[in-house]
Order: sequence, then structure tokens, then C-alpha cells
Amino acid sequence: MANMKIRQAGRPLANRHGRLSCPLGDIAPSKDHLMTQSNILGLVALAIGALLLFFAWRASTTPMDQMSEALTGRYTGNTMWYLIGGVGAAAAGIGLLALGYIRS
Repeated sequence: MANMKIRQAGRPLANRHGRLSCPLGDIAPSKDHLMTQSNILGLVALAIGALLLFFAWRASTTPMDQMSEALTGRYTGNTMWYLIGGVGAAAAGIGLLALGYIRS
């Protein structure tokens, strides 16, 4: 009994290599459907960049930041770091996503 293969509608659920299979095809995902590590890192970096750009936009609309920009012509230090970090992270995310799609 231990050597019997599990069957469903006359077909074995495991092939001779021990991989699971079903009547419609192989259960294991093909390489085309897997997210590569660079794609995952690219999505994370893009999300962080978008979040930082949102924080920069919110910070730039505060009355203190608008008054500082009107007097000095520049945003405050925190707003600038949010902008620089957001643009950098978004650019890195787009680059990693492009690299992942070029490789696959």
C-alpha cells in the first residue's frame, strides 16, 4: 500500500520524478510566471519612492514651508530630502524593474 500512487480519475497525482501534476498541466509554475528578485526590489523601491514623494508634496503645502519658500526661494531641508529620496528611490525602482524585464 505504501507504493501505491494517489490517483484521481485514473491519472496519477505525482509523476515519476515526484513532482505534483494535475490533469490540466503541471502545478509547478513556469519561469515566465515567477517574480525575479530584481522585480520585487524594483516594486519595493518604486513604492518607497512614491511614498517619499507624497510626503514631500504634503510637506511643501504646509504654511511654514510655503513662507520659507517665498522668503528664501527654496524648500526646507526636510522637504528637499523627501524630494531627493523620492526621486532617487523611484528612479532606482524603475531601473530595477526594467532590468528584470530585460533579463527575462
